[in-house]
Formats: sequence, C-alpha cells, structure tokens
Amino acid sequence: MISITDPFIEKLVSKDPKVEKKIYETLLKLANNVYLLNFSNTPTWVLSQLYQEAKDEWIKSDVLKHPNCDDKLISEVLRSESSALLHGVVHNPNITPDQLQELKKSDNEILASWANYYLLKDKKEAELFILSEITKLPAERNFILSHLIRNTKLTQSVLSILINDHIQDEVYHLTGDTVGNLLMGNPHLNPENRAELNSNGIIFKELTSDSEQFLPSSFLFSSHMSNKYVDEDLIKSFQALGHPCGLPSSVGPVAQVEATELNIYQLINSEFLHRMFWRELQGIGGFELTFRNGYRVSDLFIKQEILSKEFDEGNFEEGWKYGGVLQGYVEREWISKDVYLDPGLAPRILESYNTLRETAEYIEFFSEMYPVALAYFMDEERGQERQDKYGIQLNQRASELVELTAFEVADLEDLDIDVSFNPYFTERLSWTNLPITKQSQIYELLVFGFSCKNEKLRLDTEHFLGCMALHPRTPSEIKEKLKSLGNDLISQTLERSV
Repeated sequence: MISITDPFIEKLVSKDPKVEKKIYETLLKLANNVYLLNFSNTPTWVLSQLYQEAKDEWIKSDVLKHPNCDDKLISEVLRSESSALLHGVVHNPNITPDQLQELKKSDNEILASWANYYLLKDKKEAELFILSEITKLPAERNFILSHLIRNTKLTQSVLSILINDHIQDEVYHLTGDTVGNLLMGNPHLNPENRAELNSNGIIFKELTSDSEQFLPSSFLFSSHMSNKYVDEDLIKSFQALGHPCGLPSSVGPVAQVEATELNIYQLINSEFLHRMFWRELQGIGGFELTFRNGYRVSDLFIKQEILSKEFDEGNFEEGWKYGGVLQGYVEREWISKDVYLDPGLAPRILESYNTLRETAEYIEFFSEMYPVALAYFMDEERGQERQDKYGIQLNQRASELVELTAFEVADLEDLDIDVSFNPYFTERLSWTNLPITKQSQIYELLVFGFSCKNEKLRLDTEHFLGCMALHPRTPSEIKEKLKSLGNDLISQTLERSV
C-alpha cells in the first residue's frame, strides 16, 4: 500500500503555513470534499464548514465522529433529538463520561448500547461485563460483548477463560463472529496469545481496532490537479519542488523529479498521462475510449488491439486491476458521458416492483399514465395478452412515460454509457508539444515503475509506455529505448506504430 502522506504538501506548508489553508479552501469546493472526513488532521474549521454545507445527515454524523470536531457543535447536538446525529456523537473519542451516561439513557437501544460500550471499554468493568454476558450465550447474543472482546485490553486470566472455555461460542449474529475470531483481531493481544489461538484452529488476521478509522494525513493533492478550482499558482508551487505533475506540462520549468513509487503514483493519479496520451492517440491504430459498466463494475478505459487485449479478454468484474483503467463512476471535466436506457429494458425495470400486479388489477383507481402499471402492459412476451385482458390500449405517450420513469430508477448496470472527449474542455497537455527533456524524464520515471512492488502501479506504467510506443510523435531515441526493454506488450505495440 502506497503511503497516503504527500511530502510535497509538507514542504510547501513548512515554507508558507498559509498554503495549507489555501489547499483546504480548494478541496472544500470539490464535489467529493467529504473525503476530508477520512483524515485525522483535518482542521476543525474545515469540519465545521462541511457540517454546515452538508445536505445529508450521514455526512453530518461523520463530522460529529471526527476527533477534531468542534466541542460546541457536539454539545449542541447532544441537546437535540436527532437519532442519526447522536449516533455520530457517541463515536467521537472526545466525548466525556457524563455525556455518555446521558446517551446511555436513550430510548434508542442501539445508541444506548454504544454509549455503554464506550463507558466500559478498557476499564476493569469491561472484564466483569464479559464474564457475566459470556455465560448467557448463545441464548442472548450481544454486540457490546462482541466489540469488547475484539477491542478492549484483557488480563491474562480473562483471556484464558475465553480461549479455554468459549473459543467457538458465537457472540453476535454475524457469520464467523466467534470468541476466537474476535480475539484474533484484538490489537492488545501479545504474540503468544495469538499463537495459542492459531494452535486452536483460529486463522491469523490483520489487526484492526476502532481507533483506526482515520488515515494519518490529509490527501494526495495530485488527485485534484485536473479540477477547475485548483489555482495554477498552487500547481506551479508543487512543480518547483519537483512534483511529477509538472512533467506533462509543456510550459514552465520543473525541478528534477525523483524516481520513487510515490512520485509515479502521483503522476498517474493526477490523470495527466491519461489526458495527454489518450486524446492524441484517438483514432490511431483503432484507439478509442470505452466504458464498461455492470453490477459493481464501472470502468473507463480504451480499446486498441494490443493495449486493451487483456482488459477485453479478462474477467468482466476485475477490469479495475489492469493498467491504465480508471474508475468510471467518477465525473471528469475532460470526459463527456452519454447515458441512456435501452427502451426494451424499461418495462422489465419497472416490473421489479412488488406491487406491480396489484397496481395493474386496480388500474381504474389511477391515472392512465401511471408508469408502473403501464409497464405491466408493455412486457415483451405477455404485454399484448394483458392489454387484451384488461381492455387497455397504449399510445406513444405511455411508452415515453415508462421509459422516462425507468431511466430515473434504473441501477447503473441497467444503463448504456458512451464516452468521448469533452469538446468544450480546453486541453493544455500534449505529448506532441512536450520538450524532449520532459519526455525523457517521463520515460525514465515509468521505466522505474517496472521495479515497483505494487502490481497495479507496474501495470499502469506498462500501459503508458505502450501508449508512448504507439504515439507517432515519440522521438526515435525513446522508441529505441522502448524496444530494448524486451516487454511483449510494448514490443508488439511498436511493431504496429505509425
């Protein structure tokens, strides 16, 4: 896993503390600014602004969980009766025992249980609770017990009782939520305890705890460098420090970029290479944009005889693992999407409603344009039979209404999506116009990626070296270097390049 910490931000902030505020102000303008809730160092003023602007209670609840949340805001919510918001407050690490005691009195059973859990966690009373409740299994399963066994510090005497007498007891309703499995995930156990559990058939698992819900640093700014809200002077400040985002730009100098996994990741993560190569390769060797979507599948990629061969022939649900593939559900200014629904699917989508038959049989109580009922009479196989039975005749307006309603309620996998380059997006990145010094730096950085431990990063670098090989304006000296790499994908692409 590549570190989430961005050393360039640390350098900029150390030189000018005002830069940090400027970066946060930029990120607050972005549509996905809720990601700031994932990081432990997000400032209080940023969290407060997210809370005030949030339209959904789950966002407000996540703000209230954050350790840097304003104490005044927490006190204000504690005086409210909003169950969703109080469920956020109860998980805040700074909430006081007195405040937890008040939440424990709640009529909401889950909220009261969480308050009780935090009052007990890592205290002597937790062990007394565990020893008392463990004897009631399996008749009375208890999620407080489940969380205490997995997260709280336990004495050796209590551990011995749990391991020797209750290791296979199911504590909660979740599959595999046994005492042994929960203990194996407890971060406070020593290696000897974990070895004893393993000898009793419990498989080793990665250690986790309630306190690990926040990542250590704020973000990789490269994720947002393509956004229109990002100030160009801010990008230039990054470039001056040797940030790889400066390499694809044909204007302005850039400091020497160090060959590291993080720098390769930042260069690819900025999507500058995607924009630079994919647009200029459009139409060359059959190169074109493509979009794949289905159940839990949303991939933005390209189609080309060599560069997309593994993606085209591989597992439909695992397209994300191939080099160069982007998450399709993300909205990008440089990409245009045409989303539509096959009219033939519209009746089937609306027919999934449980009340469909009842709706159709009592259609006299509804408008003749009621879309769910109409869908019943538009079924490809039995639609005409049903129309005859009920004496229904459908016009063009009925078909349009069913299609429109189905489009509004359809899941992503039911939709067809065509993608193209946004003609209104002014693209300033160009491999053709890039100085050869920067072209060579990009080449060297990508070649270094072949030695990366991260497999996805290796495949990403291979993809862009393949794009470099296909591009007709790649200098001959770089193409000679590409040929000497001895990589099958790159060599085959070179053979077909113009």
